[in-house]
Amino acid sequence: MLAPTKHVVELPVLKSVTMDADADTQQNLELHAQVHQLFAAGMEWTIDQLVDWMYRELFLMPPDDPALGLDIPDPFSTVGTR
Repeated sequence: MLAPTKHVVELPVLKSVTMDADADTQQNLELHAQVHQLFAAGMEWTIDQLVDWMYRELFLMPPDDPALGLDIPDPFSTVGTR
């Protein structure tokens, strides 16, 4: 009797994970298509330029955005040094 009861409890979680995986796959395919279009257009970039373009255009996360926390000092690095 444990297995059917466990299945009833876990089924909503399993359904949501499946739906999320499907949506993630679709989004991944769309991003892939954009990268393929870029290469098909004959763009010649360095790796750094390509990575910058991917973050800015595909992920909408500019690497130099301070809100990402990638280019600001750690606020806790000076705790306890007074």
